[in-house]
Amino acid sequence: ENPTKTDIDFAVELLERLGIDELAPKFPNECSGGERVRASMARGLVHRPRWLWVDEPTASLDHTTGAIIMDVLKSQTQHGALVVVTHDLEILQDANVVFRMRDGVLLETIPQNDQA
Repeated sequence: ENPTKTDIDFAVELLERLGIDELAPKFPNECSGGERVRASMARGLVHRPRWLWVDEPTASLDHTTGAIIMDVLKSQTQHGALVVVTHDLEILQDANVVFRMRDGVLLETIPQNDQA
C-alpha cells in the first residue's frame, strides 16, 4: 500500500520533531549512534501505534535529546499507552504509574499522577 500525502507529511513532521530531518537521504552507517536511535524511534512511530513499548529510549543520548525523545513518545501515545523500561527515573516524572523491579521481581507499584 502506497503512503498517502498525510502519511508522508506525518513522517516528515516526526523527523523534524526528532531533529533528524536532514538524515533522510543518508545511509545508517553515515549516522551517529544517537541519530540511529532517533531514526529507529521515527520508524516505530510512523505507523501511529496505540501501544508503545520502549526499552531505555534515552540511553546514550544527551539530556536535551532525551527530553525531545520523551516528549515525542508521550505526544504520540496520548490515546493509547506508553510503557518505558529504564534505569533513568527522571524520564518517568510524567508517568501514571511506576513499577519498580529487580531481577524480574516486582518490588513496588508507585502511583504517580492520579487520573481522576
